Amino acid sequence: MHMLPLLSCWWKWQNKLIKEGLKIYRTKIRPEKLRQELLQCLWCRQWGHFTANYMEAKDTYSTCREAHYTTHCKNLEKKHCASCNTDIYTSWDRNCSEFIRRSKIFDEKHPENNMVYFPTNEDWTLTTRPDRIPLEECFPQ
Repeated sequence: MHMLPLLSCWWKWQNKLIKEGLKIYRTKIRPEKLRQELLQCLWCRQWGHFTANYMEAKDTYSTCREAHYTTHCKNLEKKHCASCNTDIYTSWDRNCSEFIRRSKIFDEKHPENNMVYFPTNEDWTLTTRPDRIPLEECFPQ
């Protein structure tokens, strides 16, 4: 019961840092709230669980789809994605169509994931990130 006021102060402090920035050794730092991401097993490359559930000695799907540790892969030119079963990119590539599809579903279930600030009872904290920032805003003249 006593944690609730402490947590609300914590979010306010973090939101203030995100909004106003922070100076460290005369350099302005702009912290950002991190997005929560999907769980992907590093052994089987399937979704929703961690590697701790496996007792096998080798990765099921390494970079090249052969059964060995990813760090021991000698076939670095060959790529395979276990999620969408293509040979265009690796299983951890952010361009994977299955990763993109699942990320959209995840963000729909967790709308706070697209918020710039930690949501509080103050309206300005409910600001959402744009889907895409126009190029001219990223690199002004």
